[in-house]
Amino acid sequence: MVWSSLFGSLRRSRDTFVQRGKSSTAGIRKHAPTRRHPRLETMERRKLLATDLASITGQVFINLADDIGSAGDPPVLVDNTGAVVNPGDPGAQGVTVELFRDNGDTAGAFDSNDTLVGTDTTDPTTGIYRFDGLTVDTYFVRQQNVTGLNVPSFAAPELVQVTQADGEQTVLIDDFSDTTEVSFDATPATPVESEFQSNLTGTVGGQRDVQLTNTNNTGQFSIFLGQNSGQVSVGSNGGATGTALIQYDGPDGAMTLDATGLNGASLGGGAATDPLATGGGLILNANTQLDGDELFIQVFSDAANSSTATVPLTQTTNFEEIFVPFSSFTTTTGTGA
Repeated sequence: MVWSSLFGSLRRSRDTFVQRGKSSTAGIRKHAPTRRHPRLETMERRKLLATDLASITGQVFINLADDIGSAGDPPVLVDNTGAVVNPGDPGAQGVTVELFRDNGDTAGAFDSNDTLVGTDTTDPTTGIYRFDGLTVDTYFVRQQNVTGLNVPSFAAPELVQVTQADGEQTVLIDDFSDTTEVSFDATPATPVESEFQSNLTGTVGGQRDVQLTNTNNTGQFSIFLGQNSGQVSVGSNGGATGTALIQYDGPDGAMTLDATGLNGASLGGGAATDPLATGGGLILNANTQLDGDELFIQVFSDAANSSTATVPLTQTTNFEEIFVPFSSFTTTTGTGA
């Protein structure tokens, strides 16, 4: 498996997102019995990332004064029959909102041949809906009718143009470009091997801790860093399987995790205490030559609280840009990062 250019969180167009994690680890589990060969993949440190990171969001509310909305207008909530109910009433549910791509018979006019992209149910507290993962295009947003309420003319399918769908890097975790070439192996004779690389300008915290573990005590499990600028490769031969751990917790020179070693740095930009907004995440470029490899990313806010995301990798010839939303992380310890 080849893992290249792990980046920090993104900002979706027109929105800023933050992550409270202070230290992070990334583990690669390798299942394949044959050595992997690295493929060249370089990425600029401050480039725009991906092309499907746009979002469309809005709010559905009851227009009490017929004034196109004012502060205090309640969200539209329905029961299981679609009839309007009050916030907090038992059975209160959200209103369904649909997103269509404007690719039907007439550009700019909603018709039956426009393609349904997705549906969302408004939040039962705020009435907010959201569609993520969108590309540059023209869309229609349509609210389904609600029993007992009139739908005003401006609530007909609304034309929305997405002109910017690139994610923007806010924090660099590691670009793997500022290290001399390093490689080492984990074998039955030395099943666990570690390496510490310090004074790295392209790495959060300035140090990269790397540990290999040969988990089935056979063959040779290997890692290559800096072999091609901006790339780290993990491989095996002789039937070996294992894990590769890459850890970022500041310049401690040890594999024992210092969960606050990044001194409160936020993986999403801004202050570490800022709330985590919807839509941000981590992005990386990865390539594997055999299905079954997995990437595990764990972030810590302190020694007692952490969250983990598991990323299954599928066989592909070319590098694949993978977006890992913060929402995909689940609590591992404590209350999560």
